[in-house]
Amino acid sequence: FRGSITALRARDGAVLWKTFLVPEPQPNGKTSRGTQRFGPSGAGVWSTPTVDAARGRLYVTTGDNYSSPGTGSSDAVVALDLRSGRVAWMKQTLASDLYNAACGTGGPNCPGEKGPDHDYGAPALLVPRGGKTILVAGQKSGIVYAFDPDRDGEILWSRRVGTGGLVGGVQWGMASDGRAVYAAVSDVKDRKSTRLNSSHRT
Repeated sequence: FRGSITALRARDGAVLWKTFLVPEPQPNGKTSRGTQRFGPSGAGVWSTPTVDAARGRLYVTTGDNYSSPGTGSSDAVVALDLRSGRVAWMKQTLASDLYNAACGTGGPNCPGEKGPDHDYGAPALLVPRGGKTILVAGQKSGIVYAFDPDRDGEILWSRRVGTGGLVGGVQWGMASDGRAVYAAVSDVKDRKSTRLNSSHRT
């Protein structure tokens, strides 16, 4: 699996560009059962892209890698040129995060790094601040980051709002009223937990 973004022409659906977020996977050793491994993979985009018409950019947040080797595009905020799909910059906030469903079942296809599975599952927000615009994104780690879109995603600040985890942290979106950022947080420890979600204001 290779995370990607595709731009379609609105009037007829023609593909204008497609940008993959990991290189084409190559054979990469075998599992304990003798099955061929391939990598890298992952860096999936499972949230709505954010359009920045003023800068001609499209921002996406990415998930972890599913197989070795790790890439700089996983667990990252990526800026693409709206016209060409070229990657303008990417800012990774957690390196070497490799995880797939086999890790939860003890399967042979789990990468040696095994997590912690701290994807970005929520869209990035463009938020006005002091005459500028910042880009804010929340991660399953339970941390909300602010990036400078004019300085190649330089991290301006970060704030922990939850404990994070496999199904924890920020997953399902945030909001802003221009003064504050509101993050919905899941502090569930695992898929069997029944703890209620909480919300934080930062």
